[in-house]
Amino acid sequence: MIYLRYIMMIMAVSLIAASSLPAQSIDERKFNLAESYEANGSFDSALQLYEELVRTSPRNAKYFDGMVRTMKSQNKFSELLPLVQKRLETDKSIQMIALLGELNWKAGNSAEANIAWDEALDSDRQSKSTYSVVAASQISVLQFEKAISTYKQGRSELGRKLFADELSQLYAAVGNYSEGTKEVLNMFVQSKNISLAQGRLSALLTSKQAVNIVGEIIRDKAKDNRNNVLFLKLYSWFLHTINKYDEALEIIVKVDQILKAQMREVYSFANNARKDGNFYIAVKAYGKVIDFGKDKNKYYASALYGYARTLEEQLQEEKDISTERIEKIIDRYRKMIDDYPKRNTSIEARYRIAMILLNKQNEPESAAEELRILINNHSNVKLAAKASILLGSIYVMSDDLDKASELFAGMRKKFTRIAPEEVILADYKIAEIVYFQGDIDSAKVLLGKISVQSTSDAANDALEKVIMIEQNTELVMALSKYAKAELREYQNKLNAAYDLFKETAKISAGDDLCDRSIIRAAELGYKLNKKHETDSMLVNYLEEYPESIYADQALILIADSYVLSKNYTEAVKFYTEIILKYPGSMYIQKARKKIREIRQNSNS
Repeated sequence: MIYLRYIMMIMAVSLIAASSLPAQSIDERKFNLAESYEANGSFDSALQLYEELVRTSPRNAKYFDGMVRTMKSQNKFSELLPLVQKRLETDKSIQMIALLGELNWKAGNSAEANIAWDEALDSDRQSKSTYSVVAASQISVLQFEKAISTYKQGRSELGRKLFADELSQLYAAVGNYSEGTKEVLNMFVQSKNISLAQGRLSALLTSKQAVNIVGEIIRDKAKDNRNNVLFLKLYSWFLHTINKYDEALEIIVKVDQILKAQMREVYSFANNARKDGNFYIAVKAYGKVIDFGKDKNKYYASALYGYARTLEEQLQEEKDISTERIEKIIDRYRKMIDDYPKRNTSIEARYRIAMILLNKQNEPESAAEELRILINNHSNVKLAAKASILLGSIYVMSDDLDKASELFAGMRKKFTRIAPEEVILADYKIAEIVYFQGDIDSAKVLLGKISVQSTSDAANDALEKVIMIEQNTELVMALSKYAKAELREYQNKLNAAYDLFKETAKISAGDDLCDRSIIRAAELGYKLNKKHETDSMLVNYLEEYPESIYADQALILIADSYVLSKNYTEAVKFYTEIILKYPGSMYIQKARKKIREIRQNSNS
């Protein structure tokens, strides 16, 4: 009883305290709730609360503003108009008069709207915010020309340099490229903000005509300010944007000379061009830095590396690459190593040589030798750990699994502190080798430990393989064969892998491993140009297992193979089957896109 009386007393005190709170506190809570409703798009609930607040506190501006926002969000302009007219009896602010103009325009009362906007301007023509408020009101009803006129009136009253940024955006909206460009340059003169100027000019470059107009104005401005570095840089950016790369580089060379930057500006230009994928001009810019010479050129070494790296990146976009070009890139990297053996870029250069020898020249042993030199000479850098992973992978490709395991095992002691992610990857590689060797149970234990270590790719791959093993845990012989097939695929022995995946499918019929093996065999079959055999295998698989979770993947493989053989009728048939039978498939968007492309090409 004492406890109950105590609780009741606490509740009574709470009620008394609540009843004694000022009305403003309750209103504020209502207001916060209304804002929350508004933010979440519950405009009816928000409006109900705002209307209650306005009735209880009619002079409170923020309550009225909330009501205005919500009603505008619901397009209740005709209902809002009389409320604003009444409000103007006590609130003659510029914002309220401009709002009256906006609502009148929405209601089709253009004359009344213009009168209201003029009245708002006349209320204080010496304040910059007056013109901003009225122009914003006009922009909200898409009256861009009126907003331009408003800002120009403000400039006439207050100063020639005002509202340049605002006017540049409005001129872009109405397609007045000439005036828009002039305003961007006016803004640029004031702010010196080249990134902002580039953004505003980009908005103007919407057509060939626009490019010509903008380019002429910027060129003339750059000529008039031939020693103004900022204008020259802006002009160079414009030329680069419209793919006039050589002219853009010439301008930057001039900028570098004016600044006496000793190739800093040219080197920066080269880096940006490389990042943008403009390899031709990047190579040319790096070449200029290199040609400047070693003496007093702190960018020389970095330019050497950038030059070679850009040439290498160029190769990724080309199918037929001459041995001569590849050797030229390797020579560039070797010059970097010879001239600056201790620089980080030289260490990276040796790693790049190994990658080229392995992937472009198909010389795994030569690549391995480069990696061994890197690891021995620079054992205390993170790249040595990355090189160790690649070297171990080469050993696996060469079927020297014991040597690979030994290398990966030694990485934990050498690189745990400086390259923890690579160490986790090395642990995964060890588990993978055990898996390749057919010791599935031991591999599962090792993989399980890795899968909980981090969110790295290695941990994710380990978890995926553990799940696959658990799904097929009873299929010891089939799993060992599947693992051997994966090893042969890793070693690029595709015919052997293809045969092993097919054998695995036969001895695991009806299980998940069979499905996986069919799909893997099919992917290799198409790579090996065994189209007819692979098509038949997948069609038979779909007939036998129509409910398989891999059925949509089988269909996409068949459809893609018909696209490659230019049998578009059959391709469309299989893409359509995916859409009709598997609406939740991850391949649904690809199927639709492919059908659309085929039909567009057939109509053109």
